[in-house]
Amino acid sequence: MEFEKKLKKRILTARIFLIAGPLLMAVSIWRNLDNEFFFAWGTALMVIGIVRLRQYRKLMASPEAMRAQEVAETDERNVMLANKAKSYAFFWYVLICGVAVIVLEFMNQVQIATALAFSVCFLVLLYWVCYYVLRRKY
Repeated sequence: MEFEKKLKKRILTARIFLIAGPLLMAVSIWRNLDNEFFFAWGTALMVIGIVRLRQYRKLMASPEAMRAQEVAETDERNVMLANKAKSYAFFWYVLICGVAVIVLEFMNQVQIATALAFSVCFLVLLYWVCYYVLRRKY
């Protein structure tokens, strides 16, 4: 029953994406924007919303499929692998961006280097905030 509630929240998120996508596309057309930034994001959100809604509705229609998905998401090994993958992704992102900042500084691409440096700083700050919040919670 708990997993069904989680799926309903995911369906709500997919619906929000499905609504936000066309809104962004409409803003892009209405404001007659030169770049396609909003239109592209709107299209992506709409497609994600459609695909996710179809997936979740199919899952909700089949109790066996829902149980298999629940097991896949709550299995200790899968949870451990997901956490390990997140950890590796964080590590490699910080490392690659750190090297890229140095290389970009040598290439006189100061704005890009600064943006990457700030993204790494933000990610590390976010990590520490989450760490302290979770440490107090658990």
